[in-house]
Amino acid sequence: MAKISRNRRRFDIRKKQKRQRKLKKLRELFINAKTARAKDAILEKLSKIAPHLSEQEFLSPLDLEKKDEQSDLKKKDKQVSKELLKK
Repeated sequence: MAKISRNRRRFDIRKKQKRQRKLKKLRELFINAKTARAKDAILEKLSKIAPHLSEQEFLSPLDLEKKDEQSDLKKKDKQVSKELLKK
């Protein structure tokens, strides 16, 4: 494997970080988009920024956040029910 110069490695890291920030912004815009037309426009931008990502891969972090929120709610419900049972 060829050795990469320090400048090239730093450039690649910054490029990846910038792409990740853009994807995060696009995910937020996608969540807040109200029309299908706006969502389609966001998905078009996605294909330009990260052509290797599919729509499912782009939206999968959003699904994980929903699952985390749901599990947090379940934990809180269990705590409340335990407290009520103690009284």
